[in-house]
Amino acid sequence: MKRDLVLEIVRDSTSYTIQVDSLNGILGRGPDADIRLPFPTISSAHLEFKKENELFFFRDLGTTNGTSIEGVKVEPRRWIEIKDPVTLTIVDTRLIFSVHTEHKSHFTMTQSGTLARKLLMDALGSKDSEGQENAFLEALSGSGKGERLTLDDGMDRIEIGGMRTNLGFPPGTPHGIAFIFRDGDGFSIKSNEAISMRGRVAKYTQERLRDGDELVMREIRFLFRDPLEAYFSEIDDSLHVSYVAEPSPLVTPGDTSKELSAPKPIQGSTNLVHEKSKSGKDSILIVVVLIVVVIAIVAIIGVLSL
Repeated sequence: MKRDLVLEIVRDSTSYTIQVDSLNGILGRGPDADIRLPFPTISSAHLEFKKENELFFFRDLGTTNGTSIEGVKVEPRRWIEIKDPVTLTIVDTRLIFSVHTEHKSHFTMTQSGTLARKLLMDALGSKDSEGQENAFLEALSGSGKGERLTLDDGMDRIEIGGMRTNLGFPPGTPHGIAFIFRDGDGFSIKSNEAISMRGRVAKYTQERLRDGDELVMREIRFLFRDPLEAYFSEIDDSLHVSYVAEPSPLVTPGDTSKELSAPKPIQGSTNLVHEKSKSGKDSILIVVVLIVVVIAIVAIIGVLSL
């Protein structure tokens, strides 16, 4: 009987499960991760997992904050068998791996981009209600001016054409002018007839949609907006930075009196807090002190020689 690896991601009071149906992959903060966790305390490539001879394994990839099992950090780059179940802790995120013969998960690997968007919206939470808004396509001209087509994060694809009369397409407009579909943690559009986009005409092509893109279909202007794109872009721009968690006591099994302290998830303006080394400032201070001492000695010698 087929055995599947299931990962439950737990943060605060929310949790999601994803069926790990790949023989190997990477979990991390970066855009190339097979399972993307958009949190500052997760490294760009944090964990690697694999299936070998019907057994499942994981390893920490030498990360900044490390990975712990029951409060004890695992040895970096050492493969560890996943014995059902095992709970890993990365600062304020818990990852529970378990093996099942039959399990209904919230997401599959092909939906990992949708999972990343959901996790990011949860992290933003009520402190940035506008950031929870789904992506949408808005008509800027025509009889449907001001109307919006909401692009739900759980969708696979949505058709643009005659059935969308509320967007200003006149009766008789053929269906399937274009399709918008999920593409990783964003959206793409595939056109079946000529549409204008970014100053050029596209037809029978697949194009990644960017927040603020303007499109013209059947002489109707549209605006694409994705409120989460800016947050993902900032995460991508910050991948060279290591976000270090505050030191936390080790947690022993069954001990709930000690809570792990950690930087808050991305919120509002997405200002991320991280520690910076003070060695540079210390070096400058030492140099300044040495210069002052040298000047004093030269002055004293000058006075004595008079």
